[in-house]
Amino acid sequence: MEKGFLPYEDYELLKKNAIKNLTKIGVSPLYITEWEDVYNDPKATRDEFEGIELRILNGLLSYKNEYFLEVNRNNLYYSLQKEIYKVVCTDSKEYSDQRNAVKSYLEKGTIAIATILASKFGIETAMLTGLISLVMVGISKVGKNAWCNCYSVEFEEDNNGDQEK
Repeated sequence: MEKGFLPYEDYELLKKNAIKNLTKIGVSPLYITEWEDVYNDPKATRDEFEGIELRILNGLLSYKNEYFLEVNRNNLYYSLQKEIYKVVCTDSKEYSDQRNAVKSYLEKGTIAIATILASKFGIETAMLTGLISLVMVGISKVGKNAWCNCYSVEFEEDNNGDQEK
């Protein structure tokens, strides 16, 4: 019995090896089953194969994929994310000067923006300073919380006792 250009046994061997390798690299069993269904369907189109391939790759490259993270713990991108997490989300003494500098620049930036807007629109600087401050603090707080929530699980084991703010 043949399936395409290769004998059926070769297809089965290819399928077995593919499933073994997909499992080994941490692909979700759901994606493996979906891939197997497409592989076994003699009427499957190229688009169906490409679709499951993209879902598998997306799953592997997801920041939540433990296998992908473990393999790449020593790369620069991971290290930068981890350091940004320390600056933004922890009270790490290592970055206390940088956090204080950012707070200082945020205050100066608020006053500068309020002064520019006040001169442009003829509104009192004092009225605008509060509003600008509220908007800037709100945006920075939302961004900080989003970053910290996104990466807290990923980096909490690496923090070695640093406490979240």
